[in-house]
Amino acid sequence: TLVAAVQALTDGVVLLDEQYRILFCNTTAEAQLGLSVSVDRGKPIANFVRWPEFAAFVNADDRSQSLLLRSESPAAPVLSVHAVACAGNRLLLQVTDVTRSDRLDRMRRDFVANVSHELRTPLTVLAGFLETLQDIDFDEEDRRRYLAMMADQSQRMQSIVKDLLALSSIEAAPPPGNEIGDMGRL
Repeated sequence: TLVAAVQALTDGVVLLDEQYRILFCNTTAEAQLGLSVSVDRGKPIANFVRWPEFAAFVNADDRSQSLLLRSESPAAPVLSVHAVACAGNRLLLQVTDVTRSDRLDRMRRDFVANVSHELRTPLTVLAGFLETLQDIDFDEEDRRRYLAMMADQSQRMQSIVKDLLALSSIEAAPPPGNEIGDMGRL
């Protein structure tokens, strides 16, 4: 039946009436939002979902953008809520757990910031040495010493870039067991 199909979904589904009272929700939505359809049916969803931005989202005229619900607790899931108007001024909410992709995005941003910092340091050293070598006459021993330090910084940057390229190729590779050749075995 349709109810059994909706219960099997990995996304939460909540159906609200025109006053945003709960008509139905699947077990996934119960777990995600802390609802109990047997007890909460007929009650306003704002009584149970306490994020101020959620109440504003549900009551808004324009719900074209999804709402991201992120708790202060790092262990709490990150939820994306999408709303669709349906028959009789009802509102259907689709709740997706985006915790994994949110954490990956955050890790990626942190990684980019760290790599930028790691590359900036040797580039600053190289630029400073180049400027110094162009502007000041040094004896051959000082010149060799500065060139050796520049070579070290250059090797440091090459190592970082090599690691980035390796990471990029790993990320671009298909997950094990998902190679195109496996498609024929299905």
